[in-house]
Amino acid sequence: MYLSKEKKTSFFRKLFFHDKWNVGIAKISAKDLIDGKKITDNDVTWLPEKPGFYFADSFLFKKDGKLWLFYENFNYKTNSAGLSAVEVLINDRGKIAYRESVDVLLKNFHQSYPLIFEDNGIIYALPEHSESGNLTLYESVEFPHKWKKSKVLLEGFAGVDATPFKYNGLWWMFVSELGEHENNEVELYFAKELKGKWKKHPKSPVRRSARGARMAGNIYEDKENGTLYRFGQNCTETYGGATVIFKIERLNETEYKETEVEQIKPFGKYSEGLHTISTLTDESQIIALDAKRWADSPEVINKLLAILKKKLS
Repeated sequence: MYLSKEKKTSFFRKLFFHDKWNVGIAKISAKDLIDGKKITDNDVTWLPEKPGFYFADSFLFKKDGKLWLFYENFNYKTNSAGLSAVEVLINDRGKIAYRESVDVLLKNFHQSYPLIFEDNGIIYALPEHSESGNLTLYESVEFPHKWKKSKVLLEGFAGVDATPFKYNGLWWMFVSELGEHENNEVELYFAKELKGKWKKHPKSPVRRSARGARMAGNIYEDKENGTLYRFGQNCTETYGGATVIFKIERLNETEYKETEVEQIKPFGKYSEGLHTISTLTDESQIIALDAKRWADSPEVINKLLAILKKKLS
C-alpha cells in the first residue's frame, strides 16, 4: 500500500510517538482570552514534569483561602490515569509555586477531567471515568484527597468530560458520550436539582463538529453582563489540538445557540495541543491550562510495553 509523505509521518507518529501533556497556571484572565489576548511562555508556570508520567485536564478550585490545581495523572508504565491535586502558592510579587501533590479519587479504572464545584456548602467532583459505563457524582469527605460516591447522574451513559453549571434556577450539563462521536458531538442536559432527574435538551446534541464540540473546561460567566462562555476542544487536525471559546447566546429548556468568538492555540515548548482551560471568576487574573509536546523515547517504549501487556493478558 502506497503512503504519501504526509500519511507516513502521521503513521509513524501514531506508532512511535505519544503525547506528553503538562498543566500550569497562566497569569492572564479569562476576559483577556475572550478579547483575543495571546498566552506566551512568560505567562505560564508549568508543573515540574515527572519521568514516566504526563499531567492533563487542569481545573482550579479555591477553599478556605487556598488555591488548588486538580489534574489527570497518567502513568506510561500502566497506561492508565488517576487524579491528583496540588496547592498553588502565589506570593506578593505574583510568583507561582506548587506544593507536593496528593492523590485524589483512586479507583481501578482510568480517570480524568476532575471538574470540582460547590453547591449548598458541599464540594463535588464529576470526573470522567467512562469505563464504568455511568456518569457518577462524588462529594468531598476530606478535601482535597478523600471523596465518596454521591449519586449516579446518568446511569448507563458513558459520559466524557461532563461539565455541569447552575444558571437561571436550573442545573445544566454539557457532556459527550464515549464512542464514535465523542470528539465531534456534545449533548446538553438540564435538571431542577443537581441530584434530581436529568433531561436531555430537545436540541441535543447542540454541536456537531470536531471544532469545539467536546468540552475543554468549566463554563465561564462574565459577572458584569451575565454572559456565559463555553470552552471546547478543536479536534479537526488532532485530538485536543486547540481550545475554542463560544459565547452562549441563548440557553433555556427549548432553545440553545452559541457563537465562536476566539481560539486559543498551543505555543512554546508545548506546541502540539492545548485542550483544557479552567477559570475562576472574572476578577481573577489567572487561569489553569494544559498543553502537550511529543514524549521522549523511554516513555514511548514504556507505554508500548504496557499496551502490549494488556493485549496479551
